[in-house]
Amino acid sequence: MVYWCYFLNGWNDKMQDVICKKKIITFPKKCNMNDNDVVLLYVIKNGSNKCGFLGYVRVSDKLKENKDKNGKIRHGLTDDQTFNKYITSIKSIKLFEKRIGRSVVFKEEEDNKKFGLRVNSHKPIVEILEGLGKCAHDFLKHYDESIEIKKKPEKIKKEIPIIKSKYIIPILVIPCKEFIDDIQKVDVEDKIQWIFDHIMFCRRCEINNNNDRVSLDMICCGIVSYKKFKSKEEIKPLVKKYHSLDYYETTELEENNTTVIKIFHKKYVYDNCYFLISKLDREY
Repeated sequence: MVYWCYFLNGWNDKMQDVICKKKIITFPKKCNMNDNDVVLLYVIKNGSNKCGFLGYVRVSDKLKENKDKNGKIRHGLTDDQTFNKYITSIKSIKLFEKRIGRSVVFKEEEDNKKFGLRVNSHKPIVEILEGLGKCAHDFLKHYDESIEIKKKPEKIKKEIPIIKSKYIIPILVIPCKEFIDDIQKVDVEDKIQWIFDHIMFCRRCEINNNNDRVSLDMICCGIVSYKKFKSKEEIKPLVKKYHSLDYYETTELEENNTTVIKIFHKKYVYDNCYFLISKLDREY
């Protein structure tokens, strides 16, 4: 299960009717949303609108194109058709009695600042990763116990042994505003070193490292290169390895080598984010 946040410029009776009665929700862009994911609805302050969380929905399917046989939009959450391009059905809904401020959900100052960057990113739908995702989970569980959906008893699974590898699970870096502004001023030949110097000490960048036994300082001491991924053919395998917590193995990497990859693709949630891949000098 993944937590997402949907930033809305307002809220009205029509939107409530679409979500609560038709049990559907539409989005302006496609993302890797799946069955049972939770979407928090957040209204951005706009005119007389009071900002805050107004509730959440749990979806029951992946996003699909919202078009009929003639290519026309079938259903719409808003009158702005750009927000109605993709659709999914809803399995459960919870609207709060009043809007809840983000500081209630993200109590720590650093977490609140990180979420603030998401609000100001102008992206309508974003994935709430790692620490922020835990904050969202803890809040919703405390607020409404129905967040825990009862499932049929599962068969007992055998413990999966730890598989060691010289390669690592891709590490995601969501850059802070200072990173985005300052890197434009850095010379190309100094860019790689600057990136590592920044993320090693910055508390505003969000770093999602799913490698239990590999730290950043272990992968930045060897030969480091820089690449840009722009095509789906390049990006999709990388993102798939990241989501499945699998090692990204490639013949392009030699031992003790690391590559910093910047994503350039507006249809991906990770547009303008960075992934680190590496091959270490021994298995971990």
